[in-house]
Parts: sequence; C-alpha cells; structure tokens
Amino acid sequence: MRYRSLVRIRLPSFAPDPPDVKPAHRALVRGVVTTLFLIAVVLLATQQVWTRRGALRQSLASIAMPELGISWLLAGAAVYVTMLAWREVLAALGARLSVPEGSRIFFLGQLGKYLPGSVWPLIAQAELARRTGTKRSVTVAGNLVAVAASLAVAILLGSGLLPFISPHVFDRFWWLLLALPVLLVCLHPRIITWGLNRLLTLARRPPLPEDMDARLLFKAVALSLLSWLLLGAHICVLTAALSHHLSVEVFAASVGGMALATAAGLLFLPAPAGVGVREVALTLALSPILTTDQALSIALLSRVALIFVDFTLGLAQVLIGRLRGADVTP
Repeated sequence: MRYRSLVRIRLPSFAPDPPDVKPAHRALVRGVVTTLFLIAVVLLATQQVWTRRGALRQSLASIAMPELGISWLLAGAAVYVTMLAWREVLAALGARLSVPEGSRIFFLGQLGKYLPGSVWPLIAQAELARRTGTKRSVTVAGNLVAVAASLAVAILLGSGLLPFISPHVFDRFWWLLLALPVLLVCLHPRIITWGLNRLLTLARRPPLPEDMDARLLFKAVALSLLSWLLLGAHICVLTAALSHHLSVEVFAASVGGMALATAAGLLFLPAPAGVGVREVALTLALSPILTTDQALSIALLSRVALIFVDFTLGLAQVLIGRLRGADVTP
C-alpha cells in the first residue's frame, strides 16, 4: 500500500481537475502556466546558443550556405520522421491519431525537452492528446515505448558502426551497452503490454484498451531507424564540408556517432535535451576525421539546427491552431 501511495503522489498532473474549479478560472491558470512554460523554454534555448556563439561563428564561415541548408533540411526531416514513429507507437497501443493531430501534440510537447528533467514533454503531450480523446495513461505509455525503441535502434546502430568511430567514445560511454539488452527485451509486444499494465495497476489506472500491435510496433522501429539515418546524414553534410572529404566511412562515422551521442544525452536525465553530453560524445566520435575544434563546432551547429527545427515546427503548430481556432495550450 505504501508503494501505491508513492506512485499516486508522483503523478499529480494526471489527476482530474477538482469539480469546484470554474472553467474560466481553469482556463486562466492554464494560460498563465503555458506562458511561463514557453518563456522558460525560450530563455534556456537562447542561453544554449548564446554561450557558444564564438565557435559557431567560426564554423559558419567555413561552410557554404547550400551545404548548411541541406544539413538543416535533413535535420527537419529526421524530426518529422521521429514524429511518425511516435504516432505508430500510439496506434499500436490503440490510440490512432491523424497526422495533423499527431504533429500538433508531438511538436508542441517536444518544446518541453529544453527544460531540466525529462518529464515535461510527457506532461505536455499527455494533456494535448487528452483533447483528442486519448487517455493520458496511453500517451505516457506510448512515449515510454517510443523512447525505448529509439534508444535501442540508436545503440544498435552505433555499436554496429563502431569500427568507424573513435574508440574513445566507449571509454566514457560504455554504460550505453548495458542498457541495450534491457531495451531489447522490453520491446517484445507481450512484455510491453504486461509491463505497462503492471505500472498502470500500481498507479491505480485502468489497463491499456488493447494489447500492443506487433505489426505497428515493427513499423515504428523501422521509422526510427530511418530517422537516425537522416540525422546522421545531417551530420555527414557538415563533416564533409569541413573535412573536404565525403566517403562511406565519413557517413558511417556520422550516423553512428550521432546515434550514440544522442542516446547518451537522452539517458542523462538531468540535462535538458541532453545538452553538453551529446556534444562531448559527438566530438569524440568525429575526432578520427576532424580536429577537436572542428568536431566541437559541428556538434554545436547540430544543436542549433535542431533547436531551430523544434521551435519552427512547434510555433508552426501554434499558428495553425490559431488559424483553425483550436486550443494549443498544454
């Protein structure tokens, strides 16, 4: 009973609103919270870019605009495909969203990852998805499965491309391999369904509406693989521009290095969006191809590109929602 109480205390955001709260007051509180949330996200993201402005300026001077534009387009494509993979995971759990609905929920919720801690995207996406009739518990469960699938693919991809990556990466991030067996076992559809239902029981929530659909889960994993390849191509374009050399080895090192670096950042929960951790790992991974300064510059340019993509897609959903008269506040 003590453990159930603890779980209930840790999930206050999923409790129903008190019946005595007036709708107008609830809307006002939600608007204030949303405004403060967006201000905090913008300030933290701006701070990340501003503190690295010197290195970014030097790298931008060495990369032609067409190459920079292609790299940023690939980053945007990778984020969009990640949304499609997340949407398939929710569909596998019985929550079928249209592409516009999935885009609004995913891209707006993703802005929360720039706040310290990994819980904010979960909360924001659960609240947004609730307005489409999707239960909060299903959305949270879908996010957990989507992250686990993405991490498993990333670590497998990075490990397979290890010969092209600096061995120094695993000197510091060897612990990533320890998470791989657990992630792979937990991706079995029956184990996922059993595990999530156990967690929901402890939280005194109803079980999932249906068992995990193995076909849709496999489709989500395939889309996750495609997103990592696109993200690696985004790094490869920048790497080739600075090294003046494009080859299979450069592409493999870019894909594997970005996959391992992002996985390390995701698993390091205290860092918002893995800031710092991803840059260190990616710099180490690209060190056989580039100088340390060049590798660090690419890591920083990639960070700025992905921040730009996240905010562009998120703000686009806000504008689309306003034009359609939809409520886009979490």
